[in-house]
Amino acid sequence: MDALYQKMYRLPQELRVREPDRPMQVLALGLPRTVTASLRQALSILGYDHVYHGFDIVLSPPDCQSWSKLFGRKQKLKTQITAQEFDSILGHCQAATDQPAFLLSPDLLDAYPEAKVILNQRRDVQTWFQSLMAITSIIESLPSWLRSFVDADEFWTLRVINVGWIRYFGGDYRRHGHEVYETHYRDLKEKCEKDGREYLEWKVEDGWHSLCMFLGKDVPTVDGERGERTKMKFPSGNAPAEFYERMGQMMERRTRRGNLRLILLGAALVATIGIT
Repeated sequence: MDALYQKMYRLPQELRVREPDRPMQVLALGLPRTVTASLRQALSILGYDHVYHGFDIVLSPPDCQSWSKLFGRKQKLKTQITAQEFDSILGHCQAATDQPAFLLSPDLLDAYPEAKVILNQRRDVQTWFQSLMAITSIIESLPSWLRSFVDADEFWTLRVINVGWIRYFGGDYRRHGHEVYETHYRDLKEKCEKDGREYLEWKVEDGWHSLCMFLGKDVPTVDGERGERTKMKFPSGNAPAEFYERMGQMMERRTRRGNLRLILLGAALVATIGIT
């Protein structure tokens, strides 16, 4: 079926290549809803040029097709995903966090052995679980599911969720969420320790200090009211307004296009039934 989907819902692909002077430097492999948007901004402020995040798959639907292909191959063939394969999606990035990268965390660790590893978490599992449940209405949206039959962008976005997310959570976020949270971090810590690899367990409450110490960066500063340099406030997770505006416009166009196609398809079916 995967081969059929690749043909039916084909999107123009941008094959990225990693330049030798732009290695992957940071892998923040915590689960989604672990303040990844704040961490994304913080890493950008610290100078990492393009931090891959779930925002990217919204703004670049062809990436969803590429990720889905990797997930399908991993699940079917049980083979290791190589650095070259990851670079075809992440070649322009110096850091990665959030989804869908976390779904292939062990492979990312092997593909980029020199990258710093951050295990971003929430204060407790229940806080994280409540945050996850707050977005399930988007993940389980019936209108999105219907539009996915007639719109390639919508199809591949949901395909990432179905082939990656849902399987990772054993088919049920509510039933397996707590267990998956515990297992995800335990397995990554065990792998890092087995490989002799340093990692940072980080929560947003930790702010700049431990993050910058681990990455070998200075804590960012800004000009104070009297001209003195003071520590920059840690990002709140809210991206710049123009980013949300751009993302909102893209989602609105996609939704409008999908709805129109559904209406046209419905009208064609009604006309066909009327004729017969």
